[in-house]
Amino acid sequence: MAFGFLPKYQQEITNEGLSQEQILVLAVETIKALDWKLSYTSSTSVIGFTNFSLSSWCEEITVSIDGNTLSVKSQCTVNQLIDWGKNKKNILFFMSKFKYLKEKYSIEQLSDKFSELTISIPPNEEELLNQPLKSSKDKITNFHSIFIPKEGFVITPILIDLNIIVFVLMLMNGAGFIVPDNQVLMNWGGNYKPLTLDGQWWRLFTCTFIHAGVFHLLMNMYALLYIGLMLEPYLGRIRFLSFYILTGVAASTASLWWHSATISIGASGAIFGMYGIFLAMLTTNLIEKTARRSLLTSIVVFVAYNLLNGMKGGIDNAAHIGGLVSGILIGYGAYFSLKEEFDMELKIKTVGLSTIFVFVLSLIVYKTTPNNFAIYQKKMAEFVKLENQALQIFKIPVNDSTFIVKLLHEGIINWKHCQSIVDTIDYMNMPPLVVEKNFKIREYVLARIDVYNLLIKEYSGSSDTAEINKQIISKSKEIEKIVKLLTNK
Repeated sequence: MAFGFLPKYQQEITNEGLSQEQILVLAVETIKALDWKLSYTSSTSVIGFTNFSLSSWCEEITVSIDGNTLSVKSQCTVNQLIDWGKNKKNILFFMSKFKYLKEKYSIEQLSDKFSELTISIPPNEEELLNQPLKSSKDKITNFHSIFIPKEGFVITPILIDLNIIVFVLMLMNGAGFIVPDNQVLMNWGGNYKPLTLDGQWWRLFTCTFIHAGVFHLLMNMYALLYIGLMLEPYLGRIRFLSFYILTGVAASTASLWWHSATISIGASGAIFGMYGIFLAMLTTNLIEKTARRSLLTSIVVFVAYNLLNGMKGGIDNAAHIGGLVSGILIGYGAYFSLKEEFDMELKIKTVGLSTIFVFVLSLIVYKTTPNNFAIYQKKMAEFVKLENQALQIFKIPVNDSTFIVKLLHEGIINWKHCQSIVDTIDYMNMPPLVVEKNFKIREYVLARIDVYNLLIKEYSGSSDTAEINKQIISKSKEIEKIVKLLTNK
């Protein structure tokens, strides 16, 4: 069982008496005999993919030949931490079948098959569609190399470093290591609708670098590392950084539109955006056919699993979906600039158009989305003001000649205005907890109105004073109970 980033297993053997060409033929025939998918063949290497399964998804098999030495590596293609021994089994299967075919074929048969193989190998091995899958996986030689920018792997480690630095700074300023306080998340730039729509638009960007605890950070950085290793070699530094920021903002905008009072944080929206770009690429001819078929199934299952898992409470799936959809659209939009790899002008135009697309879409959402929670807070502030005015009446002596008049014109009238505010809130798209609280507030207001009406009856000279007092006491207890529930006392 291998453990680590993209677990792998490798074995090397020397084949005395066989030429490099004969070993190449046997390697190709071995992959075919195992019913694996042959992706790439050159004079010194062969790349294939195992068949997809839900237990292990698929692994990339890389065969390297140096003289009469054969090196075989099996590596997971998606971001797994443990391979449960599958890579080692793949190597054992390969070596066993290789030895069997080595005994089966004669030297003449191997020569004939090599002639057939050279015909099937494209004459221009540098042609894009016949290239092996680009990847920076070889850049990760040890744990420390994850954080160090290097050729072909520059932006990903910088983004990982920035996320970690922000998390450390938050810890130094009192944020919780496991679960930070919500107020801390907002103070550091969390995407919180009432604040974001109140002129603090920059939260759409800053929230992508904030994480709710170390486990949230580690999971996101692991996913970012994987997609960065796979995607940055294709996009290059400019597009990778630009698309990461753009899909992150698009994800934040989707969360802003969907949620009323959720603090949206984390890099997962931008990461889903990069997965969306990769998915778009895997449905075009930008990547070699066999490689994209194997990877597409694995990536689709991975994304679907995480979206389904995101349906659990406490996970911002709106940001995930927003990032994914924007990434797919940007990925298709970048097709021609990826096809013309060295056309810098086309590359800049692609980034520019993608920026305009995300900016305009985000601006429309930002300007048209009502700030319901801010409106709710203003209405509740008005409610408290009216409530205080209505309760001021009890400071007037009951024998004052204006007491009954004030009960009616300053008491009940203010409570009726409070009731109108509560009714208005019912038509706003508010979270379930607010809806439940609003229901209790309505009960409180109606009970207050009942008490005031009973007091008017009592002080107007009603004959049944004892019964009225009994009802007032009952309603007062009801009010006290509701107040305790609302104040959690």
